[in-house]
Amino acid sequence: MVICQETKDFKEKYIIPLDTLNISEFSFDKKVIIKSMKAWQRLSYSSNLFNCQYYPSCSNYFSNSIIENGSMLGIIKGSDRIIRCNEAAHYYHMYETYQPRYFVDGRMIDQLNPTLNPNPKKNSITALLLSVVPGLGRAYTGRYVDGLYSFSTIVLFSQLSYNQLHRENHFVSAIFGSLAITFWFGDFYGAWRTTKVKK
Repeated sequence: MVICQETKDFKEKYIIPLDTLNISEFSFDKKVIIKSMKAWQRLSYSSNLFNCQYYPSCSNYFSNSIIENGSMLGIIKGSDRIIRCNEAAHYYHMYETYQPRYFVDGRMIDQLNPTLNPNPKKNSITALLLSVVPGLGRAYTGRYVDGLYSFSTIVLFSQLSYNQLHRENHFVSAIFGSLAITFWFGDFYGAWRTTKVKK
């Protein structure tokens, strides 16, 4: 297990604590997303139940992804991270990532722009095509738990959107539908990403 000390060379641009950000110069959409992440952190930091197993945490990763990649791609990368933050994450990180690293407190280091494996074993185009069925692309790459979480999340939000549409609650239906589509695009990105970081 490679443990990285918190040194100058490790403090990369994307690792910015969310509570230190000055968002006054950001666009409106970035402000809304980052304020939402800050609100989540007030809740998550008050309980050990919500401790993130990754470094940076999911909320910091999500916000920095928005800053680095813009709102659209940032949300897609953030939704992929949320799916990957499950009980199988330690196994996948240790055995199925390229050069796994750990922060000084034991959390898994998950880079916003990961080191890509020059010789991935799975084909990224196949993974993308299989992701038309939510979770199948991730399963193809060997990330079965991630695939199951992705499938379940997308189906859940799709079903909620469908139910609200039949109740003629169009606003709530649009919210759930947007979440389903966002996680679906995150699933495409996650399947591609996994083919690039597998040993």
